[in-house]
Amino acid sequence: MRRTCTWSLVVALIGLAGAAPGRADASASPEQVARAFYDAFCRGDTDTMERLYAPDVAFRDEIFAYSDRAGTMGMWRVLHAPGNGAAFSYEVLGVEGDTVTVRWLADYRFPSPRFGRKVHNDITATLVVRDGVIVRHDDAFPWGPWARQAFPLGGLSSWKPMERLLKGALRFTVDRQARRAAPAAPTRGLAGSLGG
Repeated sequence: MRRTCTWSLVVALIGLAGAAPGRADASASPEQVARAFYDAFCRGDTDTMERLYAPDVAFRDEIFAYSDRAGTMGMWRVLHAPGNGAAFSYEVLGVEGDTVTVRWLADYRFPSPRFGRKVHNDITATLVVRDGVIVRHDDAFPWGPWARQAFPLGGLSSWKPMERLLKGALRFTVDRQARRAAPAAPTRGLAGSLGG
């Protein structure tokens, strides 16, 4: 069964209902964790998504690779930024041991004020879940169709030198946006640093 969520509508409904964000549960099955993650993903609930990732989660897709939760969540926060008209749906395709395969669809505006192009992406995710948290997350999608939607370059975006350039620019831009959007770490001040 495919679950569909439109980010802004669901966030508004959740806010009205006063729903509390989910928590990682070490006794949850891999499928339960995957469903909780993608339900949160569809709602734009990045706090719950973050709790469902291990601190050292390994993430990889056609553009990005992160070896920790902070980098991975920074990327997701950029995708879930308000104003990109994001809508997501997913379905669990299978579970084998601690590995869950999920197909998820994304419709959003490419998060760039310059282009603002509509993108539809069909992604196959492989999640490895241990002790109630995701320790590995691999997303697979074809670069060519995605890039032709995201950039006004046609087939040129799939030419290998251009592909390398675009992927590097995306990594730089999204990482910069993610750093700006990251939740601020609490500061302890001088007294806290000195133990007082």
